[in-house]
Order: sequence, then structure tokens, then C-alpha cells
Amino acid sequence: MSEALPVRDALFSNLQVPVSKKDLVAPEFCYAECKYEMSRDLAIKALRAGSDSLQTLNLLGKCMMQLRDFESATKFFERASKCRQVISSVLLTAEAQQELGNSDNAAELAQKPLTSMPHRKKLRKPLQIWRSPAVM
Repeated sequence: MSEALPVRDALFSNLQVPVSKKDLVAPEFCYAECKYEMSRDLAIKALRAGSDSLQTLNLLGKCMMQLRDFESATKFFERASKCRQVISSVLLTAEAQQELGNSDNAAELAQKPLTSMPHRKKLRKPLQIWRSPAVM
């Protein structure tokens, strides 16, 4: 993280960078510094300002996972997956469901990318490993 600090400082001091962009990046830096509550609060502020971005929603879900609020994490990941069907969002939702004790639902979610994109052979092995009984 120390190598990112000069980049962060340059970004936030640059008057050419719109505040809306800075609002999207600030929660990411907080998350990287393990400041999960601050990251959550800044990401929610960005959402309220009209940023319904996939990145922000996934970051909120990850913050909620770190804060052990798996129900909220699931909601943010599901909302992110509705923005655009993204495999990482589906798998993060499955992970949150697993933490809530919903193993069947988690396994079903983890299966989605395999059934909807069977031609993507690169995904099969990581997804199968994630779904294995040792992981579940």
C-alpha cells in the first residue's frame, strides 16, 4: 500500500480529476488499508451520489464480508450481478451465501457460470475447485 500513497495523494490533489471520480476511488484506498467501516461509509456515499457502479457495489459487498455482515454482503453482490452478469459477482454472492450457512444456494450460484458459459474452459477448473466438498 505504501507505493500507492503517492498515487493517491497526486490523484486527490489534482484539480483536473472530478470529485465524482475521487469519490469512487477513496473507498478502494480505505479498503486496501483495512479500514472497512470507512470504506463502507464512503462507498455508500458514492452510491447516494448516483454511482451505481459494479465496482462500488462489489466493494460494498467485500466490506460487509470483512465486517461479518453476510446478509448485507449478499444483497450488494446480488445487486452488482444485476448490473451486468459478472462471474466474480456471482461467486462472491455464493461465498456470502456459504457464510450464512446456505450451502445448497451457494453451490447452485457457483454452478451458474458453468451452465451459462460452458464454452469457457478456463473457468471450469477454478469453479469446480470452489464447489468441491472440501471448500464447501
